[in-house]
Amino acid sequence: MADLLTIGEVAKRAGVSVQTLRHYDRLGLLVPTRVSPSGYRLYSEEDCTRLELLRALRGAHFDLETIAGLLEGTCSPAQAVSLQLEVLEMQQRGLQRQQVLLRAVSRGQPEFILPRLGRLQNLARLGALERETFLATHLKRAMDGQTGHPEVWRAAVEDLPEDLTEEGLEAWLELAELVTDAGFQRTLGNQTRPVPGVPAEQVEAWGNAVQALLILGRGAVGEQRDPADAVAQAQLRAGLETLAQMMGRQADRQFIRWFLEYMQSVSDPRMDRYWRLVAHLKGWTYTPVYAQGIRWLLDALAYAASP
Repeated sequence: MADLLTIGEVAKRAGVSVQTLRHYDRLGLLVPTRVSPSGYRLYSEEDCTRLELLRALRGAHFDLETIAGLLEGTCSPAQAVSLQLEVLEMQQRGLQRQQVLLRAVSRGQPEFILPRLGRLQNLARLGALERETFLATHLKRAMDGQTGHPEVWRAAVEDLPEDLTEEGLEAWLELAELVTDAGFQRTLGNQTRPVPGVPAEQVEAWGNAVQALLILGRGAVGEQRDPADAVAQAQLRAGLETLAQMMGRQADRQFIRWFLEYMQSVSDPRMDRYWRLVAHLKGWTYTPVYAQGIRWLLDALAYAASP
C-alpha cells in the first residue's frame, strides 16, 4: 500500500487533472493497479510510466483509439507513427494555406475584410479547370470576347497546375483579384479595340509597326541606352513617321503626344505582375525585359513630345 499512489498524487506528479485520470480509467487506457475497499484508485510506478507514455502519445496528437492499440501491442508503432506523420503534415499544409489566405485578406481595405475573406476562400477552393474557366471568363469579358493571338491566350489561361503550393496559392489569389480589377480590365479592353484613325486596311501593318517600336525598346533596355539618346530618338522618329503615314498625318509633336497617350492607355504596370504570377504558377522562368521595354518606350515618347 505504501508503494502505491493515490489518484491525486499521480495527477499532481504528472501535471494532469484527476478528471483526466478517471476518463483514462473508464476507457481502459490507464486502469489503476488497485482500488481500495473505499473505492479509491491506487496507482503503481508502472502505472505512472504508462501514463507518461500515454501523455507523450497525446502530445504527438495520436487519437485515443490508436493509443489504446499501441499500449496493448495490437498496433504497429512504426505504422502508427508513419500515419500520424502524414496526418500532421496534412494538417500543417492546411494551416499554411489558411495563413496564405488570411495574409491576402489582410492586405485589403479594413471595411471589406469580411466580404473579401469569403471571396478568397471560394477562389482558393477552385480546381485547375475551374481556375482556367475563371481566368478565361474575366479576360474575355475585358477584351470584348476577343482572345487575341491563340498562343498568347493559351499561355494566359491554360495548363494551370492542379495542386498548388502555399506560394502557388498566394500567386493564384493575387492573379484572380488582378484580372477582376476594373482598371486592369479597361487596359486589356483598350488593347483589343480598333485604334481610332487607323484605316481597316492598315490595321495589320499598324500592329507590326507598333511591335517594331516595342522591339526597339527591349533592345535599348538590353543595351542600357537612355531614352533621350540621340540614336535611339532617331530610330523612334523613323518608327513614328511610319505610323503617322498610315493615318495620313505628320509625325509632329501633336501626333507624338497622341501616340504617347494611346500607348499609356494600352499599357499597365500590373501587366508585368500578371505575367510574373502566371510564370510562377506554371514554373516558367520570367524575364521582365518586355515590361522594361514598354517603360523605356513611354519614357522615350515623353522625351520626344516635350518642348
